[in-house]
Amino acid sequence: MDVILDIIDHVFDWLGTVLFAPFATDAMYRRGFFTALAFGFAVSKVLTAVLTARAKIRAFFQPSALPATRPGASGYDRARGCGMGFVTLILVSIIFILLLSFVGVALTRR
Repeated sequence: MDVILDIIDHVFDWLGTVLFAPFATDAMYRRGFFTALAFGFAVSKVLTAVLTARAKIRAFFQPSALPATRPGASGYDRARGCGMGFVTLILVSIIFILLLSFVGVALTRR
């Protein structure tokens, strides 16, 4: 039992010195941490938009099931979703390139 408590104590000491102490004392560490946090949030939103656009594009090119058991989207709605999917992918790629440049600037500033 003492061995397990010693291991837990060493793990928490390590976490305190490696993660928490620099966060409280080092401004560069905090800047990098918050930049990574903001970057991760933005990437998750971008990936959600990309996957939604991809699903709309794929739905346009999938054959409809015959006979349809329940009413689905019309051909016009699928074509509009496909077009908006392409527009979304173009806008997301522009935003992603801008995001990468902002992160690069934020990490290299002093």
